[in-house]
Amino acid sequence: MDNNTKKPQSVLHDGWDEYKNRRIYKPRGKIGLWRSIGYSSFYFYQTAIWTVTAYLAFFYTQFCGISPTGTAVIMVSGRIISTLMSLVIGKFSDSLYKYRIGRKYGRRHIFMLGTILYVLICPPLLWITGLNFWYYLLTHSVLLMFLATLNLPWYGLPNEMTDSFDKRTYMGTVRGVFGAVVGSGAALIMGEILNSYKQNDPHVYLVAQIFFSVIAVFFILITYFTTWEHFVTKDEAKRAETLIEKEDEADAAAHGDTNPTVAGKSPKTKKKFSHLMRDYLSTFKISPV
Repeated sequence: MDNNTKKPQSVLHDGWDEYKNRRIYKPRGKIGLWRSIGYSSFYFYQTAIWTVTAYLAFFYTQFCGISPTGTAVIMVSGRIISTLMSLVIGKFSDSLYKYRIGRKYGRRHIFMLGTILYVLICPPLLWITGLNFWYYLLTHSVLLMFLATLNLPWYGLPNEMTDSFDKRTYMGTVRGVFGAVVGSGAALIMGEILNSYKQNDPHVYLVAQIFFSVIAVFFILITYFTTWEHFVTKDEAKRAETLIEKEDEADAAAHGDTNPTVAGKSPKTKKKFSHLMRDYLSTFKISPV
């Protein structure tokens, strides 16, 4: 055997750097019109839901036997839950690099994969007749809980794809135009679907939702395969942890916590959430009890 034959390099399996060369972390081409459209395509999952749920109040009162008051309760409850959920999902996405699954599938792109399941399962469940008030309250609350939050990690992609302010602005502009165009197109298609069914047929909404949800999956995959994100290295993770600890200590001191750390660890999750809610309520100038 030739002694000069090079031995194959051992594959790194450290649960961290072994993932840095995955496709989701590799820039692929310049950021122009088509790349920006690819990024913007993810927005269609919201369009696929809002286009049909615009008729949801009518569906509840006309076909589900829900009173106007009950319908209002369902709508308002979902909004409140959605707002509370959005307070934590952004921070959760930013810290997902701490976990192996976040490093393997990406802090941003893993939410795209989750959105595929969400858009195929949750919206169609809204359009089932003959069930009680609590079913509609639960399904609508779950729908809005994720509808306004799954796109938060997606909004952060331009900052990770490029350092250029001009390119990020361009991507944002294309996103806005894309949203307006597909929104108008979806509304026209929804009108045609409604016209194709006889009047007062509740099944039309389920059919329409399934149609738009399937189309949304293709748009989500376009974004998944045309975008990339930043890989958080071990050194960057250490610096981020140090910064977070300092911010936690400053936050605890600002809220009168004289013992912000426990055994060298960051403040407990309960305290963090309490501070978060206090800051949120302060935007309404509400004094927490």
